[in-house]
Amino acid sequence: KLSAKITRHAINSLLYVLHPYLVAQYWRTLRRFPDIAVPRDVNEKMLWRKLFDRNPDFVTFSDKLLAKEYVRQRHPDLAQSPVLWSGTDLHDLPKDLAGRRCFLKANHSSGMNIALENGPVDKHQLVKATRGWLAHRHHRIHGEWGYRDVSPEFFLEADISAGQDTDIVDIIVYVFSDTVTLIVATTGEKTARERVAVFDADGCRWNALPVSYYGRAAKVALPDDFKLPVDAATLSRQALLIAHENDHLRVDFMWNGEQLHFCETTVYPGGGYRRYSDPGIARLMGQSWNLADAWFLRAPQSGWRRRYAAWLKSQLQTRV
Repeated sequence: KLSAKITRHAINSLLYVLHPYLVAQYWRTLRRFPDIAVPRDVNEKMLWRKLFDRNPDFVTFSDKLLAKEYVRQRHPDLAQSPVLWSGTDLHDLPKDLAGRRCFLKANHSSGMNIALENGPVDKHQLVKATRGWLAHRHHRIHGEWGYRDVSPEFFLEADISAGQDTDIVDIIVYVFSDTVTLIVATTGEKTARERVAVFDADGCRWNALPVSYYGRAAKVALPDDFKLPVDAATLSRQALLIAHENDHLRVDFMWNGEQLHFCETTVYPGGGYRRYSDPGIARLMGQSWNLADAWFLRAPQSGWRRRYAAWLKSQLQTRV
């Protein structure tokens, strides 16, 4: 046990020196230093994933356009928001988008989203508004390796809510290996009307849900009588098909009042800096995430990675 503690301390010390920004960001957000060598909770495991796991699937899942094609091939019957155009030069946008409300997005990052209303598009204003989008490199700032080999592009996505009277329901499904642990439903996302509900995999209300869920911004709970528009078993089945035995993946859907649509996949949800107002949520996610199923520990490694992988496997097997 003493030898394992010394080895773990040495590995953590080296990782702190090699990745000071990520460790400092972790401490600033969570007010504790991470055990990256033998991660225990969901945030430590996410930081470990950033530094060690080079699963080739992560590039596909991190590229919004590649993820759409991946899901189209694996699940052709699952609806998606149509992509009307993609490219690197906004001057090549279709000349006439009249009658098609849509969204301009970037395939290689989050938070890049502009709604285009019906009518002529001012390309000059769009170029100004999106200046720097394609130059933004998510992996350099946040250490999220999966974005490194994504070729940045703009794309136009059709608005699936057009003509629907009901609110869009954004549905997030958290997959861990062959299990769905949490399902999160949000209405009025990113507006003053945003409401959230957290369910377990059976569709039951998560116990004592507080108003704050993500930790960075206050969330207001949906009414007690809110029900998922699609049953949890169906959501779980479709998310598991997309995740395809990866050790952890977030799969996002949207319900437009008539049909469930696939949206995107997220390899690094929360970036490893998530705080949950209900500590039970973090505990459940950490317990559900089995690192033994991670690509890094399943695929052959070489050099020091091979030695570290063997040591980590032994620690995971003997840890109580």
